Formats: sequence, C-alpha cells, structure tokens
Amino acid sequence: MKKTILTAALAVFAVGAQAEHKPFDYVSAGIIDGGSSELYIAGSKQVNDQFVIDAEFIDIGDYMLTLQVKYLMDSVTPGFYLNAGVDTVKWGGATETGAIAGAGFVLPVNSDLNVHFDANYHTFGDGYTSIGARAFYHFSDSISTDVGFTVNTSGFDNLLRLGVAYKF
Repeated sequence: MKKTILTAALAVFAVGAQAEHKPFDYVSAGIIDGGSSELYIAGSKQVNDQFVIDAEFIDIGDYMLTLQVKYLMDSVTPGFYLNAGVDTVKWGGATETGAIAGAGFVLPVNSDLNVHFDANYHTFGDGYTSIGARAFYHFSDSISTDVGFTVNTSGFDNLLRLGVAYKF
C-alpha cells in the first residue's frame, strides 16, 4: 500500500515539468521528527495561475496522507493563499479522516531562498491548530532544501522537517 501511494505521488508531480520555477512546483523527501523520526514524501504542483495541488505521505503509524488545494490570492495580495484539504491517518486497525482549512504566505527572501508560512485548523482527532514555516534554499535550478518546523496544539507533537526537494 505504501509503495503504491509513493509511486502515485511521484508520478503526479513529475508530469508537466516547466522551465520556469514556481514556489509550488516540487517533489521532496526526507525525515520528519515529531517524537520519532519518520520518512515523508511530498509534492506540490501549480496547475494554473490560481490553484495548487499538494500531497504528503508520512510513514507514521501505518501512514498519514494529506491532500490539499491552495487558492492563490496574488491578484489581491502577492504570495498569499487560502487552502483546504483532508488528512487521513491509519494507525493499527483504525483509520481517521479530517478536514483542513487555513491560509499561508510565500516570502521570496532572495533568488535562492523562498520561505512558506502557513496556519491551519485540522478537524482530525479532537481538532487542533498548526502553524509552520518551510524554507527552500536552492542549491541549483532543480535541487533545494526542504527544512521546516511546525507547532501543533492540543497535545500533537511539533514537527521538524529535514529534506531535499527537486524543483521543476
């Protein structure tokens, strides 16, 4: 099951590579540490001027899968977006799914560094809020870091992310 999800995620985001780099066009993988170190794979694809599709798979429990759609508000405030999506977690014999809603901002610090900030509410579990930042430092046109930290409320562990991204 995990291999199928990982293969599908890579295929979806590897299609349609473009010469122009957008802050949302990437596939990344690495380690997320929220009490125990787990592997993750994530991808994001800007499908047009206003919409981005995000997916993330974390090898926590049996798995955690997050799917989101971002609505870019560049015509109102450059870099600002609204997002909505779902989290699904399978742990042992139980599977739980919840909704996500939030907002974020992409800050292009310079030509080599973009920082993504977001704040979300998750209905998963008893509901919780997450506030995070991810930095993509570009070593080349296609390789960058994916380093971030997310603070979670309601007893969920905070998350440290260390990974490498392929930008397309």
